[in-house]
Amino acid sequence: MLNALMKRFSASCLGPCALVAALLITGSPIAAGQDRAKVVRSPVKEQGTAKKRKRKRPVRSRSHITPFQRALRICNDHQGSRRRRCRKRTIQRFKPKRGAHRPKHAREENEASMTPEMASEMPHELRLLDVPAGRSIANLEEKLCYELLETHSIAFEHVSQEEASEVEMPIRLMSPVGGVTIEGHHHGPSMVLDCRLAIAILAWSDSLREAHVGALRHFSIYRAHAVVAGTGKLSGHARGLAIDLAALEFDNGAVTSVLDDWHPRQRGRSPCDTYPNEPELSTVWRILICETVSRDLFQVVLTPHHDSAHANHVHLEVVPKVDWSYIR
Repeated sequence: MLNALMKRFSASCLGPCALVAALLITGSPIAAGQDRAKVVRSPVKEQGTAKKRKRKRPVRSRSHITPFQRALRICNDHQGSRRRRCRKRTIQRFKPKRGAHRPKHAREENEASMTPEMASEMPHELRLLDVPAGRSIANLEEKLCYELLETHSIAFEHVSQEEASEVEMPIRLMSPVGGVTIEGHHHGPSMVLDCRLAIAILAWSDSLREAHVGALRHFSIYRAHAVVAGTGKLSGHARGLAIDLAALEFDNGAVTSVLDDWHPRQRGRSPCDTYPNEPELSTVWRILICETVSRDLFQVVLTPHHDSAHANHVHLEVVPKVDWSYIR
């Protein structure tokens, strides 16, 4: 009687009712109303068994920012003298100390902060922190000039006015400038020079090092009471603000000189013109010298194109308080 009642109930009930009736009769949901059970269950089953495939997101590489770079970015948020002081402290903080043991991770961080890729993206004034640009070097105040040398670990000693009376900021260099040694052409020590000339060479040093130049060989820097030929005016050499650059020494020991390797040298032509089929070493000279012109590091530049007196050297001179340049 119960079975008959359940069959009757299942015939008149749809959906879940049929499933309940079949379960009471046979203990299985598939006995009575089998087709209906399938219709009802199949969507549920498909929903339950279907797996959602998660879309994989592409992995984005994140460039490593070293503590040195992070500190520089913080300094860039400041303005004026506060930014310069911040950069100075940052350089002093991260500057590797000679002879001091540093852990491997510290060496890696410091090397990462000085990669060529990073240096190429930085402007000159950021690569050489706090170094003024262009002709503002010629107008540096004495205190700031000495501070810049100290900031960049350039060893020097002060020279008395009795020893160099015509030099406004006389110093004697005791170490390379920006990784570049300055020496007499015959391997003698550097003589007296004005601090501002040292800063101009410091600003130029990043380009020299990129060209693998390790030393500048000169004929003279300071010459007491020197005058400009034919005029009687006091020369830049008398003020310690000029260098007669004769040769470049590369890191591998090779030397290139103005006398042997500056070609062509037509008189009257600009040294920064384009010269087709120029020898490689002459191109190196021209690029380095003309970069100082474009950056206005030296206000007087005299090359072999000027006259026979400059056939064997390039005269580079810092001239304070002028708004002109003389390039020959």
